[in-house]
Order: sequence, then structure tokens, then C-alpha cells
Amino acid sequence: MIRILFVDDEPNVLSALRRSLRNMREEWEMEFIEGAENALERLKHAAFDVIVSDIRMPGMDGVELLKRVKQLYPAMTRLALSGHADLELALESSTIIHQFLAKPCEPETLMATIRRTVKIRNIVNDEAIRSLVGRIESLPSPPSLYFEIVEELESPHSSLDKVASIIEKDVAMTAKILQLSNSPLFSASQPATTVLRAIQCLGIDVIKSLTLTYHLFSKADSKTQSALDLPAFVQHSISCGLLSKHICASMEKDPSLVASATIAGMLHDIGILIFSMNLPEEYGRFKQKLAEESSNPCREEKEHLGATHAEIGAYLLGLWGLPDPITEAVLFHHDPVGHGGKIPSPLLSVYVASALLHDQCRAGEHLDMAYLERLGIAELVPRWQKECQKITGRINQQ
Repeated sequence: MIRILFVDDEPNVLSALRRSLRNMREEWEMEFIEGAENALERLKHAAFDVIVSDIRMPGMDGVELLKRVKQLYPAMTRLALSGHADLELALESSTIIHQFLAKPCEPETLMATIRRTVKIRNIVNDEAIRSLVGRIESLPSPPSLYFEIVEELESPHSSLDKVASIIEKDVAMTAKILQLSNSPLFSASQPATTVLRAIQCLGIDVIKSLTLTYHLFSKADSKTQSALDLPAFVQHSISCGLLSKHICASMEKDPSLVASATIAGMLHDIGILIFSMNLPEEYGRFKQKLAEESSNPCREEKEHLGATHAEIGAYLLGLWGLPDPITEAVLFHHDPVGHGGKIPSPLLSVYVASALLHDQCRAGEHLDMAYLERLGIAELVPRWQKECQKITGRINQQ
């Protein structure tokens, strides 16, 4: 049974939470604690899977509490209740908190968010891997993009389209912007699945604040760079996003699904960033071994690192609140059959795009043509190969 700790400084708020969630008692084991200090004391004696804390509390506030929880219990999912007046504080704490919930928070919204975190926890079963993801503050980014964004934001002729086009070149920035725009504190009624929509949700002032907050844009150190060729990684991610968009658009009329395919294509290998940043030496050795031996990369990742890059990437993006079509596409982009149900078009698009790019736009070993035949879409592959060649040609000219 999932164990959840709710923290607030007002007894009346805790009582209201207890009443509104009473129907969940058979599904969750819940405790309601008054004050941050009492919560930390309780955590010394009992383990919890999720903590939900108010941001504004006297004495130790919610940000400091969740910061300590991150240090002491990194595998615990951290949710925060925050009023719109706490916008600046929320921005400052976005590397500590997995998701924000706007106050007042409807019980249905709270329950749906917690259910989602439980679902995401099941993606990766290894406690050490969950702890690794829980400690992450930001993902490595090519440093030049930071200055490019700042320059555009400071320009008197700055536009959202230009800012979006810059951000879309950077996988880590895209992930963080989408994380914040899809938190209930910021998002509109519909999920933000494109960078431009995310910027529209957040507003240019928020984007400027994010850009100038250095801890959201950690530079890859020498150890990380030795484990990962960042320019090549970014090039592949952009190519996959563009090709996924084309493939999905050839099968789908729903623009939201095409947008999800585009973002998922850009972020499909984000787990590799996580490995290279947090386990640079180990991941470097793993890549060298893989180059020397012809074997299945995902199987080897699972054996040597405890999880695949697809699992780690989907786990993190799910915690950040990205829509299910994106997290599912990242999770199953090497194994769409593993999805189990009717294959969503964003997932299928990313699978095909990634496979074609790995095989230099040929229908090679990474693409299961028999599987595509069964789905009735194999005849579209030659068109997708031509688009793959166009995209990689344009990318290589940059």
C-alpha cells in the first residue's frame, strides 16, 4: 500500500484534507502532520512514498522541508501546495519539487496527481535508481544555448516564436520548461505539449527568470562530457523530434498527438543524459564495453545500471508531470510491443524515427518490418526514409 505524508501548519486544512480523501483509505495509507519539524521527526521513524507539503509555513517552510527530504530520502516523491502569490518562491524551488499543486486544490486534482506519481513509481522498481532520479536538479545543457536565450530575451524585438525555436534546440531546457508549464500551478486546461505553448502558459517574464536562474542549467563537467558526446546527442534528439513529427502527421489528424510525438522524439533519450551526468565513469565504461561487444544496449543497461535509459527518462518526465503520450513514447520507444495495448501514434512515431536514424535512414536491424506489416503501415516506410534523409541532411548542414 502506498504511504503518503501530508504536511501543513493549519489543523483545519489538514482536517479538510483528511475528510476529502477518506474514500482513498483502502488504496493509500495516509498520515497528516502539523508543521515541518514534526514531519521530519516522523520521517525518522516511518517510511513514506509521497510527501505533500504546503509551501508557506511559519518556522521551517515547505521549501526547506522538501529540500531536506530530497537530501535524506531522495526516492520520495515531493509535491507542493502553493498559492499564486508564491510564484517567485515556487520558481526558486523548482529543482527541489517534482510537481506543484495550486491552492485551493480540488480533491480530484490532488488524487489524480498522486495516482500518477504511483503509476510512475512502478516504471522503475529498483530503489537505488529511484534515489538517483530523486537527487537530480538539472540536466546537462550545451552552455552556448544559455547565452543565446538570454540575448534573445534581452532584445527589444524578442518574440515567443524566436525563444521557442532556441529552446527547442536544447533537450534539457525543453524538459524543464515543459515540467513547469504542465504543473497545475502554471498550466491551462490543456496540457502544454509544445515549447511555444509552454512559453505562452508560463509567460515571458517567467521564462526570463528561469533562464537567469543558473541552477536550472547546469553545465556538463569534464566527466560528463567524457561519457557523452553532447553535440551528437543534441543533433540526434532534434532529428528524432522532427522525424517523429512528420511520421505522426502522416498517420494522425489530431494536432495534439503530433505535438506529443515531436516532444517525445526530442526527449526520447533523456535517460542517457541522466546516466552520463550522475554516473559518468560507470556509463563511460558501459559505452566502451558496448562498442567492443555487439549486444543489445537496453538489455546491457538493465544488467549493469539497474534500468534502461528509456525507463529512467520516462520516470523522470512522469514525475515532472509531462502528459502520458509523451512519457509512454519515451518508455517504450525501443519496444512498442511492450506497451501492451493499442499502440498510440506518438509512441509508434518515435519508435520508427529512432530506428531509422540509428540505421542511417535505412530499414535496418532496429526496425521490425514484420511488426509494421501487421499494423498495416509498412508501405509508408519508404516515405519516412526520404524524410529522414532530408532532416539529417539539414541537421548536418548546421
